[in-house]
Amino acid sequence: EIARDDVIAVMDALGIDKAHVVGHSMGAYTALHVGIRYPRRCLSVTAAGCGWGSAPDAPTRQAMKALAAETGKMFAEEGIAAAAAKYADAPMRQAFKHKDPRGWREFARMLSEHSAEGQAHTMANIQLKRPTLWEMEAELKKFSVPLLVIVGDEDELCLEGSLFIKRTAPTAALLVLPRSGHTINSEEPAAVNAALAELFSATAAGRWLGHKPG
Repeated sequence: EIARDDVIAVMDALGIDKAHVVGHSMGAYTALHVGIRYPRRCLSVTAAGCGWGSAPDAPTRQAMKALAAETGKMFAEEGIAAAAAKYADAPMRQAFKHKDPRGWREFARMLSEHSAEGQAHTMANIQLKRPTLWEMEAELKKFSVPLLVIVGDEDELCLEGSLFIKRTAPTAALLVLPRSGHTINSEEPAAVNAALAELFSATAAGRWLGHKPG
């Protein structure tokens, strides 16, 4: 909710009444919540790489909570250099590493400049505690803003959640990028930017389907 309201505060400070709200990973959750709480302020919403930690069943959800806690502990105890090296080499980033080794190394370098304390708190207090997408079902069913969901087909922990959003939100479209992991905006910038351009064009022209086809 804090991140959601921060988006609106920035828009207010810049004098922006409406905007295309685009978020990736944790930012995708923020974008969804902006669309749910402040639909009048959104021209469209894009949620890319959304759903990490979400699961429809309790055992899987508990496993994801345990993973978030373990990752937060890793950053707190091992320091940013060692923890970032492991986190950058996670399964969901292997597609990036193999498709674009140079880009992946730059991503890993930038990650190593983050705050270990900040990363630890993020995992323990956001990833671990935020509601799952399935717990947001009632709000998603009433989603009224044009919504684009983007996910890589190698991003296992976000695939099911992305499909759930598509099946639940009446305005949602789903784009699955082949042989791509979690960092899709860095892995496939041309494809992501083209999808965003089409979304912006369609909403401006009133061509975005606003309901589930019957």
